[in-house]
Amino acid sequence: MPDWIQIYALHTDTDERRDLNGLQVAAAKKALCATANPDRWKLAFGHQPVHNSGHHRGDSQEQRTRASLESPLLRECGVHVYLSGHAHHQEHLTLQGFEQIIQGASARTKGSNHPPASPSVRQRYFSQNFGFAILEIDPANIRMDFYDVLNTREDAGDVTGPRPEEIVLAYSWCGSRQDIGQPNVDSEPCP
Repeated sequence: MPDWIQIYALHTDTDERRDLNGLQVAAAKKALCATANPDRWKLAFGHQPVHNSGHHRGDSQEQRTRASLESPLLRECGVHVYLSGHAHHQEHLTLQGFEQIIQGASARTKGSNHPPASPSVRQRYFSQNFGFAILEIDPANIRMDFYDVLNTREDAGDVTGPRPEEIVLAYSWCGSRQDIGQPNVDSEPCP
């Protein structure tokens, strides 16, 4: 892996092995906070989101994940992007200090969108369509693309796949390290 990127995986199932949470955060802080390289992207991923505008919004597991990761790790260590799943939708949230990407739209969607009311959290995109995300990173910039997969149907357990024209780019966000984690700043269109 190039030295301009650091990726850290986290165990975020706070219902199982709660004893691991403190040990894991300490180990992650040691790895992610140790290097103050301004030219390095820091990404972390885990199953549970720290914020979520969909079905699991505000549940006890999200609250525990937020308490154990948001300030003590993601903000303190300067993580640029936190990637998660769990919630059955696609979402891009800008939080003070970092971006959060939820890509859980490969399963049946549940609930509805409840955008955050806090000015320190900005919802930039939300979709309940089946879909996927692509993240591209180079030494200076990041690009996140969310695709909707239209007309995907579940009938009696069988999934009918989409035709190529049914895979649609629904949303893109581009930025540099200076653009990360600024919920009050509008983003420029991607080139």
